[in-house]
Amino acid sequence: MSEQAMSKRTAKHLKECREIVREIRDFGINEFMTLQIINLLSLELENRDAMLEISKVTKKYLPDEDQQKDLIL
Repeated sequence: MSEQAMSKRTAKHLKECREIVREIRDFGINEFMTLQIINLLSLELENRDAMLEISKVTKKYLPDEDQQKDLIL
C-alpha cells in the first residue's frame, strides 16, 4: 500500500475518532464520566502494556471504590 493511501486511511480514521469523541461530548458528560469512559475503553485494548498504563493513569484521577459507592447510592 502506498504512503499516500495509508495517509488517507489514517486521516479517515482520525476523522472518525474525532466524530466519536464529539458525539460523546454532545451527550453531555462530566469529568468523572470522561475518565471512566477512557478507563473502560483502555480495557478493550489488545496491547496489554498500553491497557495497564492507561488504566493506571485514569484510575489515579477517579475516586476510589468507597467514593464510587457513594456516587452510585
